[in-house]
Amino acid sequence: RLRRLPPGEALAADRNVQWVAPRLVCEVAYKEYTLDGRLRQPAFRRLRDDKPPGECIGAFDDPRPVEAEPVVVRSVFDGQQPTSAEISEVITQRLQQGLGIYEIDEPTLQAAEPDLLITQAICEV
Repeated sequence: RLRRLPPGEALAADRNVQWVAPRLVCEVAYKEYTLDGRLRQPAFRRLRDDKPPGECIGAFDDPRPVEAEPVVVRSVFDGQQPTSAEISEVITQRLQQGLGIYEIDEPTLQAAEPDLLITQAICEV
């Protein structure tokens, strides 16, 4: 536990926050910085063992926004504006056929050489 805030942090007094000393370093893709210097839409990419945490304070070695990353998964509804009934019908049909509602661009995924994939199941509605 750290007893003081990291440099440059100003949090509202009503927030219940506990700061801890960093032990791991990860790489994060993101959309952009907010006006107050935070990351918008951060997405975990990978853990890194080539850098100690102390080298990362206040410096980002790969500040590419998430738009620079290849898109490997697309919804079957991309570019459409289906009604709720149409969405329900398509999802029901695809699940009955053993298909998902996302399409994977396998060549792009293989070219990206990920060392970690994070997915989620379709929720029951």
